[in-house]
Amino acid sequence: MSQTELLIMPILKHSASSATLQQQVPSFSAFHKLPTELQILICKNAVTRTEPIDLSKRVNQRPPEVTHVSKFFYTEGTKLYYRENTFLLPLPSRLAREENLHLDQWLCNSTTTEICKKMSKIVVQVSLPPDRSSLANLILLATHFQNESSEEAKKTIKLQPFITVPAEMEAILPVPTVATELETHVSEAFWRVFDGSLQDFAKGSYKIDWVDEEEMEMNAGVPLLERSVALGRICEELWLAIMNVWHPDS
Repeated sequence: MSQTELLIMPILKHSASSATLQQQVPSFSAFHKLPTELQILICKNAVTRTEPIDLSKRVNQRPPEVTHVSKFFYTEGTKLYYRENTFLLPLPSRLAREENLHLDQWLCNSTTTEICKKMSKIVVQVSLPPDRSSLANLILLATHFQNESSEEAKKTIKLQPFITVPAEMEAILPVPTVATELETHVSEAFWRVFDGSLQDFAKGSYKIDWVDEEEMEMNAGVPLLERSVALGRICEELWLAIMNVWHPDS
């Protein structure tokens, strides 16, 4: 046997075994005969990930492709995907512009409300000092829990505050998480606003205190503008609440 043949043989064997496997997979029909507990365990392993699922990636904003294998995988796999995984809303400042845009679009989508309710754990990264874009994402997410109290919403949403450093220093200084005690205080500041202004905003009953008559004449009666003004006011309220924790003596 020549040297060329010796080199090619392993490749041919691998190709043959791959082809055989591809022929066998579609013909496997014993899965439904397995005990239900074993079917669910297999399905759970197929859709569960060890790391938090980054929702800024568009591919993660829907169940994985394996859920389309069969009706069982679609029904059980979709439930397990949302129940067993941890989902991450990262700091917007860390995202590429295109990814951040995808995340904004997803959070503003009306169908996201039902998807969020299926999730058992969502970790939201918030920058300290407060970054308005990360707070806006947090507010958008909170609107999907408009009919729940903070006690109920807290079972799903967990805030993960991060101390941010200037971009030019990121290569030298890591971005540390904050101490557990400070994280607790920041979360409490957010949930106080959640039970007040955020709930009113989500239910459409938020009353805007206009700065002056000119601002009211420019924006009043235009739903999109009123929503933007209301969102800005709540961002400011949340920003002040967190800053009081961040700089309690200021």
